[in-house]
Amino acid sequence: MVYGVLMPFLLHGQQQEEKYNLVPLKKGQRLVSENRVIEPINDTVVKIPVTEDYVVLRTKSDSNFFDFLKDKAYRRKWTKEIHNIIIKSPATNDDVLPILKMKNTEASYLIYNQSFIRKIKIRKVKVFGATLDDPDREPRYFLGKIGNKVHVYTRDWVIRKFFLFREGEKFDAYSVTETERILREQPYIEDVRINIYPINASADSVDIEIMVKDNWSKGVSASTANLQDLYLNVWDNNLLGTGQTFDNEYFIDDKILPHRGINGYYHINNIFGSFVNCRISYDAFGNQGYGVRLWRDFFTQTTRYAGELLYEDKNLQYTRLYNDTMYNWRYYPLRYRQLNTWVGRAFPVLSGFFTSYSNLSYAAGMYYRHFYERPYVSQQYRYQLHNRTFFLNSITFSSIGHYKSNLIYSYGRTEDIPYGILINYTTGLEYNEFSRRSYHSVSTVMGNNIGQLGFGYFNAALGGFVRQNTWEQSVFKINLYFFSNLLVAGRYKARNFVSIGYVKGFNRNVDEKLNINNFSGVRGFFNDTALGNKKLTLNFETVLFTPFKINDFRFAFFGFVDLAWIDYLHSRLLENPMFSGIGIGVRMRNERLVIKTFQLRLVYYPNIRPTTIGDLFVISPEWRLRTPDMNIKSPQIIEYQ
Repeated sequence: MVYGVLMPFLLHGQQQEEKYNLVPLKKGQRLVSENRVIEPINDTVVKIPVTEDYVVLRTKSDSNFFDFLKDKAYRRKWTKEIHNIIIKSPATNDDVLPILKMKNTEASYLIYNQSFIRKIKIRKVKVFGATLDDPDREPRYFLGKIGNKVHVYTRDWVIRKFFLFREGEKFDAYSVTETERILREQPYIEDVRINIYPINASADSVDIEIMVKDNWSKGVSASTANLQDLYLNVWDNNLLGTGQTFDNEYFIDDKILPHRGINGYYHINNIFGSFVNCRISYDAFGNQGYGVRLWRDFFTQTTRYAGELLYEDKNLQYTRLYNDTMYNWRYYPLRYRQLNTWVGRAFPVLSGFFTSYSNLSYAAGMYYRHFYERPYVSQQYRYQLHNRTFFLNSITFSSIGHYKSNLIYSYGRTEDIPYGILINYTTGLEYNEFSRRSYHSVSTVMGNNIGQLGFGYFNAALGGFVRQNTWEQSVFKINLYFFSNLLVAGRYKARNFVSIGYVKGFNRNVDEKLNINNFSGVRGFFNDTALGNKKLTLNFETVLFTPFKINDFRFAFFGFVDLAWIDYLHSRLLENPMFSGIGIGVRMRNERLVIKTFQLRLVYYPNIRPTTIGDLFVISPEWRLRTPDMNIKSPQIIEYQ
């Protein structure tokens, strides 16, 4: 019966054969559609799906006499200045946010699957002013012009490291779309678009143009909840155009110990095109420590090998831990070493079952942690501080694809939304200082486009330890997540977001408690007495994308309602008081900068209690509801939170 209910949901994501129009395109013309902008060097013919709207325009340089005059005048500095005094350029429509319909990423490229790749060209788009739809646009303001001149653009060899295809190879729509998605995931790149140019009407060979638009790679962010604490983050996500990251955070916070400190990391991405990443991290001035991590993800459905090697040595001056005997929080010195390693292998199965590629993957890992300094522990007390070694194995079935859209979490750039199904089973043994026991868990994530309503996800997990035929430290989690299709009213656009979550613990240790603080339930809410073993959370948010813009900083208003129940007084969940937060705010974002989205938020807590702390006014980087993670992961236990 369950299978019968889920089948329509799953089959909705399967690809359907598309029909195409042949559009002749001459030199000096530009084709603009929902998925591409094509401006050929020579006359050509382009295949466009019949379901895709497009328009053919003359390029700016040939459109009329004034554009011709501008082209001539801009060849010399003095004639350029005279031109700008006498002739005023017409107003553009760049304040209007473009809408990209939710579409399967591969559909537009399937027609070229029988072609061969002749040439691959990288076209870099300026950071400020220009867009992928209008790559020749100049910024209107002085700082944007200076920024374009001093910005160090991503090197060609860095971009080419991410290519999943080569010149002379047969065109593969999946490899092309995954290359575009992976490039777009890089923190130093704002957006990417891949254009295909058939060499002739038969399209037996094609040229590929990859349009890459960088972010301004250097950034600063600051956050504070009460104007007394401060978290200052400074980083460069594209050091000298190499794609390497240097990130540092300095903090001052009287609510924690140490009251101040600094931490950071240096990240080397995709070493020699192997998709192996390296990160070196450190803590100083308070906490002391360092870590080295090498890893390779299952970054596409065709990736066959993945793994990780992590080593950490931490000397934390103080760490916040719950002390159930005093019923409050205390701080203790900690020192530990940790070594994690795992390897995974994926095998193709059931191709075309739900998406283009499906996998059955196996992964095995070892996780070791030993404490040299810590507070008192016992078999059922402070489990997170136990000396232990895990041996875990996992088997995962995955069939994952992506849609392209925008105005979901970003303010206009292209976004890749995962859909499909992932089912995981994990088992293994734990050897800790008190006992040996086995671990078992099963989890699943499903997501897909729900027609005219929007996009939905279902996420569930059940797992725990078994010792002497008794389940302990077990957890059951279920989550429903939804965001609506874009609602358009003139120049304003809006989306609704809904998240419903339920967590229940079974036979947990006495000091293992759930809470509903801040991102775990009610935003800006802190109550250290509202602790329990099961909770229900409901989060609603509406985001209004506006046409308002100041020097490429766009504004979005939002309102939210957070509701939460936790069994801290009564065993029946809904008999406990409801905690809630109602708020409004504004977010400011410049997609051309790597600076995190900045938000100003006001919150009202209707039933605030004496033991509750609520941040009524917050200036901070953005936190928003997010889709569940659908990537294949290392073998790991289900978190109790």
